[in-house]
Amino acid sequence: MKKVFLAVFSVVFVCAVMFSSLPSPVYSQVSLPSVSISPVLTLIQPVYLLCIEQDSGALDIEGARGRIGQEVKIPVRIQNAPNGVAALGFEVAYNTAVLKYTGFERGNLVTSFNMFDVNIDSPGKLKVGGFTIGSGVSKGASGYLVWLKFTVVGGQEKICYSLTLSNLTDEIANFPQTGGCFCIQSCNGDLNEDAAITPMDALIAFKCYLGSGDCPDCTDVNEDGKVTPADALCLFQKYLGKPSCLDEPAQPVTVLSPARGMTSSQEFSIDNQNHIVIKVTFSDPVQTATVVVRKTLILDAEKDHNAAGTISWSSDRKELTFRTTNTVSNLLQFNPDGFFSLQLIGTDTGNGAIKDDNGNPLDGDENGTYGGNYTTGFCLIG
Repeated sequence: MKKVFLAVFSVVFVCAVMFSSLPSPVYSQVSLPSVSISPVLTLIQPVYLLCIEQDSGALDIEGARGRIGQEVKIPVRIQNAPNGVAALGFEVAYNTAVLKYTGFERGNLVTSFNMFDVNIDSPGKLKVGGFTIGSGVSKGASGYLVWLKFTVVGGQEKICYSLTLSNLTDEIANFPQTGGCFCIQSCNGDLNEDAAITPMDALIAFKCYLGSGDCPDCTDVNEDGKVTPADALCLFQKYLGKPSCLDEPAQPVTVLSPARGMTSSQEFSIDNQNHIVIKVTFSDPVQTATVVVRKTLILDAEKDHNAAGTISWSSDRKELTFRTTNTVSNLLQFNPDGFFSLQLIGTDTGNGAIKDDNGNPLDGDENGTYGGNYTTGFCLIG
């Protein structure tokens, strides 16, 4: 079976035009200049983005779809193996602007292989191989060799990108092979694709839940794994302009300064009474009640591993000033220099966590997700 994915842009007037054949590459982009068809019919620079998926190969990449930011699995399979297979190797090419390889899972055909692995051979190319001293894949067998795992990092919505096979070796060297298409899904809540989110989209989602209507791709708009009335409500709220599950998530609050992960930072001061003073700047306002000395703010000094102190705040609640209760001589040993560290808690292990105004915890380790602790070290020259 042959599946053709085609997207057409910039067509001012559509007429019945027949092309003698499709472009021969698996993935191609064809641009045509302005063509005068008649005094009243004109095509202005149509652009065709084409991916042809042929699924007839004995070794085949099965087509898949996903959204930007989503984790996806793309399978490579054997269909009606022409011969038995105890050793195999092949390469898979993919578009690094669209997919980022993250790992793999063995398919059912190679669970008993003694060795099976996948490696990035070069940017955009994976090398897959394995062998077994057992019976291997039987002649005539069908099933999956490997599930390749990717993160979708880019691409255009409703456009399909090719994945290709090459350099088949060992006992699959003569297998007919066919590539696959990976298509970027449009999951913005516009279920009927009329270029707007309206109550009709909410109705479509609700009918899908009831089983009385179609279920377009991405009907599960809140991505909880099932279609429920909550999806319809989300779409209706989006139409009304109310907060909804389709809103862009707020970025986690982070620490802007002092820099995270230092070992001998000088971003502190000593006041005229010999107390250590540290100013911390956050990216967003913080709930001041969640920053508690010796619980979610911990100063670890050489003589006191959880030093007491006081906190004062700026009016916008983005900057705090921490001042130790004890003086430098009661906190540091100076051999010959004095060292101490500051920890801000983003992962609650029983004493709470620092949170923003929406109740979301600090992204202390700056990995782009909520939670994780911030730590940095300081040095006072002796």
